[in-house]
Amino acid sequence: MREKIPQPPTEFALTAFANRWLHWEEIAPCFWPGPGGRSANVNPTLCPVRFLGGVYLISWSIKAPRELHPSDAAVQYIGETGEFRRRAGQFGTSAGLFGPRAKGHSAAWRWPLGKKEHLWMSFFEVDGALRPHLAKGMRHWLEGVGLEEYRQVHGALPPLNRVEDGELRELVLT
Repeated sequence: MREKIPQPPTEFALTAFANRWLHWEEIAPCFWPGPGGRSANVNPTLCPVRFLGGVYLISWSIKAPRELHPSDAAVQYIGETGEFRRRAGQFGTSAGLFGPRAKGHSAAWRWPLGKKEHLWMSFFEVDGALRPHLAKGMRHWLEGVGLEEYRQVHGALPPLNRVEDGELRELVLT
């Protein structure tokens, strides 16, 4: 019997990992615990998301943004990845969060250099039970759905998703 092919959703109705936004200062030591460190010892709740794939949101806000949704006003970027840890590391490298900017994440070159005090991320796993080619396609589809839901609310794509030259001059706090 043939399996039924999953249908792409027409709205962003995913549940965020741990059902919350995570601050960069919580993510960094868990994703990259340093010599001899263990992610599970640093943060047993966050540890399991490191090697999962799906859609992620990057925001800039004094406190965790109000909504765990791509249309929240604090969202600066919507992306997809096959591994959250790798993509967050690429963002951090190109945004200058670990030192000088380096190649890794093209949109992060527009992020104000080294700014992380109000940086939040949320991770939305895309069903790991899907076949790899379908999971990749579904991640891209859901990234597009998230971008469209943001655009419908705000009239434009999130700042880092816009194709513009130059670094963001100012991040607006919500």
